[in-house]
Amino acid sequence: MTDFIEKVQNGEMKSATVSTRETHVATAQVGKDIIEAEYFVFEHSWWPNKEPKTFKDKIEKVWGTIVWPFRRLKFKIKDIYWEIRYGFQRMFNGYDVVDTFEVFAKFIDRYTKILTKLRNTHCGYPCSLTEEEWDNILDEMIYHLKYMDEETVTEELEKDVPDDWSASYKTVSEILDKHKDRFFELFSKYFYNLWD
Repeated sequence: MTDFIEKVQNGEMKSATVSTRETHVATAQVGKDIIEAEYFVFEHSWWPNKEPKTFKDKIEKVWGTIVWPFRRLKFKIKDIYWEIRYGFQRMFNGYDVVDTFEVFAKFIDRYTKILTKLRNTHCGYPCSLTEEEWDNILDEMIYHLKYMDEETVTEELEKDVPDDWSASYKTVSEILDKHKDRFFELFSKYFYNLWD
């Protein structure tokens, strides 16, 4: 089908309708739980004249308009079930199973928010430092947290070298490790001073 779409894009075919409807089920095992998620793929592209031409196309358009909200409702109900389940897990365990998928990503996300809030609203600072020095330390910790995220580092490298992205995984991992080491050095040194 991608060849078909490429032919339309290149102008080899004048007009075409590409329509596929598929329902897929993805399963993942988390501990003893098996999580099952359905996702619906609907691709409708390269219809040069947006108005349906045949009666069958008009019926399909009306039917899709009527049915689609109900399909979304089915997924919303499933989402509500999982959110309630995760809420109970957080209530009884202090975390949910989603937190264990990528612990480092959750850590980076949460501590970026926590340190940013602490930086903007703190009412004190360590005795051995001035307020300006403490703000600079918090800013440096936030900066290193930002660059502990692989997506951020990759985006920065792509900006510098847009044509040849041969800044391999080794380069990315070196940058990540450098920022991780510096962050945890500061985190360890000022751990008991992170309060408000």
